[in-house]
Amino acid sequence: MTKRVLLITDSQERTLITESILARADCVISARLSYKDDWFRNVGESDAVFFALEKTTPEILNGIRRITYERPTPVVMFVDQGDEASVETAIQAGVSAYVVDGFGGQRTIRIRAILSAAIARFNAMRALQIELDKVKARLREYRKNETTEVRDIIQPGYIQDNIH
Repeated sequence: MTKRVLLITDSQERTLITESILARADCVISARLSYKDDWFRNVGESDAVFFALEKTTPEILNGIRRITYERPTPVVMFVDQGDEASVETAIQAGVSAYVVDGFGGQRTIRIRAILSAAIARFNAMRALQIELDKVKARLREYRKNETTEVRDIIQPGYIQDNIH
């Protein structure tokens, strides 16, 4: 199945390489942007956001956090440089798949599999988040009802009125 991808890179050369790889992986690029651009407004037009970078930056991770909370979308990140702390920080920000060493000879089939897995992981996590939000709402409603009942019980005269 063809996926629409928002492509965000840090160089023209990386853009050309990534476009070629994504095209062979049956992806359509909805927009090509620099990591310095305001890419948030283009997120809704894509099935996934695909970063191809030398390394992550705090600004990029803050942008990903914004996507995670305001426009939940799968995020795939291929970087040339990374360490455990970078991976952990990126995942906490909302990255669905984080691959270090860039494309490093990755075959098209592997890119497709990584993208599909990232989207599936995102969808599973999103479903869990939606369910958690529903449970929290029910719990708030339950607590509100319980508080009202307790307040009614401790009002003067409630016990005496209900004894008879």
